[in-house]
Amino acid sequence: MGTTMLKLQDALSETERLGERFLDVRAQMVALDKQRQENREALTAVRKQQDDKVWLQRGSTGLWKLPKQRAIEHLEQDQKHIDQQLDELTRELKKLTALLADKGAGPAVGPGMLNAMLHLRDTEAERDSDDEDD
Repeated sequence: MGTTMLKLQDALSETERLGERFLDVRAQMVALDKQRQENREALTAVRKQQDDKVWLQRGSTGLWKLPKQRAIEHLEQDQKHIDQQLDELTRELKKLTALLADKGAGPAVGPGMLNAMLHLRDTEAERDSDDEDD
């Protein structure tokens, strides 16, 4: 095999590897989003409970009867952890999209747009300052 064929084979292998990672990350994001929605539903249900103690199942460790406030704290902590994981996966997905686009396998979006997406930031302070300007 010539060097051109080896380079082409390497490029295709790398593109396939990036594509597989892209699909894996998206699948993880879907699973985490489902978990986040279930967590929201649990938080709403616990907050509506009239009892001082509630039953809570955390993972596969069994059922626990906890004070209502402690159960809410656990669920909120889980929610923050899920949000952090989703943020990390979103950043990785953006990078993978840019890498795939560089290899010609991504969306037909210019490099400027992809670069802007990679460095996109949305913080509470920026939103608050935008609201004050209006």
